[in-house]
Amino acid sequence: MTAGYKPVRDSGTFSYAAHAVVVAVDPELGEVEILNYAIVEDGGVLVNPMVVDGQIYGGLAQGIGTALLEEMPFDASGQPLASTLADYLLPGAAEVPEPRVDHMETPSPYTQFGVKGIGEGGAIAPPAPSPMRSTMRCGRSVPSSRIRR
Repeated sequence: MTAGYKPVRDSGTFSYAAHAVVVAVDPELGEVEILNYAIVEDGGVLVNPMVVDGQIYGGLAQGIGTALLEEMPFDASGQPLASTLADYLLPGAAEVPEPRVDHMETPSPYTQFGVKGIGEGGAIAPPAPSPMRSTMRCGRSVPSSRIRR
């Protein structure tokens, strides 16, 4: 049997976040250096903080790539000139700084466990039906009596 969890009021699964960055720009060369990067996010109750951090770092890298590195050049007839990843710049470890991350936790009133989700998944699958069973879900012990069916 497979079961899932969906809140009664579907408010979506998204977090609230703010990013702040300090950069140095060389106006003659157009070079940008990231000097400091801070992120504050509120994903409600974090089901798995390590996975949440991975989502945040991945989003940071993707945003830096989109803003500073990625380019889709085309020739005069509209054919793309970046046809492989070798032609398409993506951020690596040297381009992505270590951000300062602060987690806030404001539980969602619309989900059973207060999760909002940050890409790691806000829904938790319930265990097999047994009122005495307690199960581990993503690092947290959740009594089956607290899981709606």
